[in-house]
Amino acid sequence: MTSLPNPDNNDGREPLDWKSKYAGKALFHISCEASFLSLLLIGTPVLAFLFWQKIPQQLFGLNDSDCKVFTKYVITSLGGVFGGTLFDIKWLIHAVAKNKWHVDRRLWRLFVPFLSGGFALVFVLMLTTFVKIFDPKSVEASSSAFGFGFLVGYFTDSAIARLSDAAKNIFGNLEEHSR
Repeated sequence: MTSLPNPDNNDGREPLDWKSKYAGKALFHISCEASFLSLLLIGTPVLAFLFWQKIPQQLFGLNDSDCKVFTKYVITSLGGVFGGTLFDIKWLIHAVAKNKWHVDRRLWRLFVPFLSGGFALVFVLMLTTFVKIFDPKSVEASSSAFGFGFLVGYFTDSAIARLSDAAKNIFGNLEEHSR
């Protein structure tokens, strides 16, 4: 007779099976990635707070009008980095728990937060300058800019996949043109 799966145990392990299935270098690399993402998780909101308080701007000697624009874009980018970091942490936890972690995806995991921050910055630049479906005043407040950046950053991976699909429909597939 087989027992029913424990609904709290969705990774296939028996209760009290606590040892890692990863050994040596793999466990070290997983720990390094987790530490890096933890630093971003803590450091990104701290940096956003410092910019919100205008501390770096004062150090650079920016005037008030330059400071306002600069702060909006930096905080939006940091919101994107924060969203990308949370997405990345969720993915790392899932990959390790489901035994799908491998070193070949390291570059993806390390660069996702920065890609997300860059994507958030470009997205808000486009929406506040030449795409007129968005009210630029909606990201004037630092909290709105951070929140907007967070949403773009968290969903960057999905957005890039959809944009890639759209580009293939519009421009065709690169493999077809290279033959």
